[in-house]
Amino acid sequence: MKKIMTTILLTLALSAGLSAQRVSISTNFADWAQLGTVNLALGVGISQHFSFQAGAKYNPWQFENEKQNMDLYIKQQCYHAGFRYWPWYVNSGWWLGLKGQYRKFSDTGIWRPAIEKVSAAGAGFSFGYDIMLGKHFDIELGAGVWGGKYLDYTLHKCKDCMEVRESGSRLFFGADDVIVSLVYIF
Repeated sequence: MKKIMTTILLTLALSAGLSAQRVSISTNFADWAQLGTVNLALGVGISQHFSFQAGAKYNPWQFENEKQNMDLYIKQQCYHAGFRYWPWYVNSGWWLGLKGQYRKFSDTGIWRPAIEKVSAAGAGFSFGYDIMLGKHFDIELGAGVWGGKYLDYTLHKCKDCMEVRESGSRLFFGADDVIVSLVYIF
């Protein structure tokens, strides 16, 4: 986490002299819809076609699910940093992104009563489109996948018995992001 925060602070310090339309901050409404996952991302244009992106997600919330008689949560910490390629220019139109990501989460799942606890590291690919709403605002739509290694993985059968169904370390690949973000451009 210290490395991620250092990278973000260094990026902010280096971007202080950049011209307008080079620095952006965004939040993803699709993450907020995932049981209130707080999220923020910073983008810094490093040329006409490339930008550096870094962000974090955090969800400490827990909700009572009376139907399945257990709590419902997707507790997580997620940190990512990477680059985007913009064919036209930064913060406009189509983009392709590559990132490195670390994620630690524990969830009960919405459709099954099992409890999953994971810490994972890997790389991701995403793509999307920024719709310019004005000089300072964009709506960003996109999707992404990521893969890597579960550093620590445990799947419990249920909350009450806490019987371990699966555990260990293994490789994975899957969907990562659905992006519906509001972007503010400085």
